[in-house]
Amino acid sequence: TVLDTAGIRRKSKVEEDVEYYSVNRAIKTIDEADVVLLMVDAIEGLSDQDKKIANLIVRRGKGIILVLNKIDLLTGIGNELQAIKDRIRFLFPILGFAPITSISALKGQDIGKLLDTVWGVWKQLNKRVDTSQLNEAIKEWGEAYQPPRGSMGHYKVYYGTQFSANPVKFLMFVNRIKDFPQIYVQYLKNCIRRDLGFTQIPIEVDLRERKRNPSLHMRGPKKPVVDGPKTEVKRNIGGRAFAKPKVTKPGNVASVDKSRKRIEKQAKRITGKKRG
Repeated sequence: TVLDTAGIRRKSKVEEDVEYYSVNRAIKTIDEADVVLLMVDAIEGLSDQDKKIANLIVRRGKGIILVLNKIDLLTGIGNELQAIKDRIRFLFPILGFAPITSISALKGQDIGKLLDTVWGVWKQLNKRVDTSQLNEAIKEWGEAYQPPRGSMGHYKVYYGTQFSANPVKFLMFVNRIKDFPQIYVQYLKNCIRRDLGFTQIPIEVDLRERKRNPSLHMRGPKKPVVDGPKTEVKRNIGGRAFAKPKVTKPGNVASVDKSRKRIEKQAKRITGKKRG
């Protein structure tokens, strides 16, 4: 779906109420779009109003393509079009990632090339990177350029993940968020674009501090052990079986007397043999 909005002129030239509402409608359309084509007059170049609109598009995380219109009005001097592109890059480095194409709306020149660029930007907006691939890349980037050192030691990037597509957003887990150097965040963005295939779209990198368990000295002293009722510790007998002691049963008096008499008789025999 292609939406064509009214042209957004400089604020000083916006006088009529109809044009005022047209400008507001054009700004709201940015939220509805995936890829925004920012039409720039190739003769006049990038105006301050164009810069404001471009900033709005980047903050929304939308794909943006700078379209230089009216190239049929150029003088034809060699490298004139390239000089215009270089000037735009120099004056507005925040759009260093955005593709720049040139067309002639009047003559229908290079419209097919423009639509091919739109398709390429849309594919990057909806691209996702595996977490394992991202973390391997983060390790390589850290070895190539270590995060700077702060007052409390080196800053560290532990791991990251892509948590959103269209807009493309990454989340990096670090040891400390406070005063984390923005120059290193920009370094991560440049590496993501260069190595992971997001060369033509705006990306966002958010930081989150990794929560760790408090150390032993931060947990405080151990709680005192309250003595409770002692329980008898069972002896480990290793599974061996012990016979129970025999219980003498009452009764059977005749049997007991008979045994006693037999023992006395044996004792007399032994005594008689010794005397003889």
